[in-house]
Amino acid sequence: MTPHTILCGDVVSALIFQGALWVFTIAISLVVIGIPRRKFAQQVEQLASQNPLAFIAPDLDKFRHSFQIKLPKCGVVMPVKGVHDQSYANWRAQITSMYGGPLEFFFCLESADDPAFRHVQRLIEDNPDVQINLLVAGLSWHCSQKIHNQIHGFERAMRSCEYVIVIDDDIKLHPGTIRAWVEEMETDPQVLAATGYAFEYVAPGEIGWPSFFAMLWRLCASTGFNSPTDRPPNAWGGAMMFRASELRANLYGLLDAWRDGGYSEDFITLSMARYQGRTLAVPKAAMFPNQIGDVKFDRFWNFLCRQIYVLTQTYATDTQRAIAIPQYAMNGAAHACIAIGGVCASLLTMYLLVAMTAGALAEPWHSPQPAPLGAHGQCNFAAGMAMVYWVALLFFGSSAIFTLRSFASLCNVLSPHGFGGTPIDVSHIGALRVGH
Repeated sequence: MTPHTILCGDVVSALIFQGALWVFTIAISLVVIGIPRRKFAQQVEQLASQNPLAFIAPDLDKFRHSFQIKLPKCGVVMPVKGVHDQSYANWRAQITSMYGGPLEFFFCLESADDPAFRHVQRLIEDNPDVQINLLVAGLSWHCSQKIHNQIHGFERAMRSCEYVIVIDDDIKLHPGTIRAWVEEMETDPQVLAATGYAFEYVAPGEIGWPSFFAMLWRLCASTGFNSPTDRPPNAWGGAMMFRASELRANLYGLLDAWRDGGYSEDFITLSMARYQGRTLAVPKAAMFPNQIGDVKFDRFWNFLCRQIYVLTQTYATDTQRAIAIPQYAMNGAAHACIAIGGVCASLLTMYLLVAMTAGALAEPWHSPQPAPLGAHGQCNFAAGMAMVYWVALLFFGSSAIFTLRSFASLCNVLSPHGFGGTPIDVSHIGALRVGH
């Protein structure tokens, strides 16, 4: 069996087509999530002429003292482990939220030996007017250390707060994010938790492919948080808000599920919501930007393995198993089809280019049918499928750029003063590099 017979056969054509179909599907999903975010950003910008604080709330009446004194108290729990260059700046930004109502912050560490301990102490000293609590949770034995720290903070926060928020310590909150969450929870009793999702983009000058791959992985994952009603089926553990009354009552055994072998608090939460017929709220203002620097392959691979572990090993009930297995199967099928289709399209394209170049040098220029395509054009269909695959990748690259710019535009509108005084810029990310 010759390479021509294999590469131009129906099997290879089918594999390439399936890969192209998955790429087109993901690209369309990116456009679908990008369009409403761009429109929302434009609406906020249009309101800015009449309401300079529209990025917090579009209604001017919600800035009246009579309204703000009725805003419920929120407790912000931050499980912390170690520090990095931006830790203190992130914490400083988080405690200066423009929510308008009372806030109390709970930094939860495993031990006083954690390097973050003295930095949080400094934060407390530098901001005496802000309610900041430094808690030591101790070592965890039955669940992940993050969840252990988180529950320790919840136990303190839900004593005096109406709503409890858990956020990763490196999250960059927009000035109006907490207000948007509270409104979702106050107006819809069916909401079990309000959450959001991360917007990650590579730093200017970064050329490493693992960084781009990590950005695209997160970007594609964000399509699972799109919903016309802002009620998607997914939750993100980096930022979630709960009613303190439901946590105190241990509603649906949520706290027990976290404590007893809990590894992924967001997966447990979304499982409970689906099983109990509750919803999850993701307002468009709940998007959290994060600039990606140099990502090493081993670090990204570890991240992927942990995601797979979450989908396959952390379920504790039949309901969670029913959610996890289909998601794992779909993710695996998508990655396999795209990868196999890409390999087949690449091999076929290289074969045709080499063969056509050799044929052009050896045959008369007036040859009616290039030899590599076969005397009767047997390879025409396979070559067409390869072309479709490359067009799909180009479309994916363009869709990804459109969505990245839509997300960046929205984040810049929601935080008009930027993060560190600098607006988010993704103009250095090109479609060809993303599609590649």
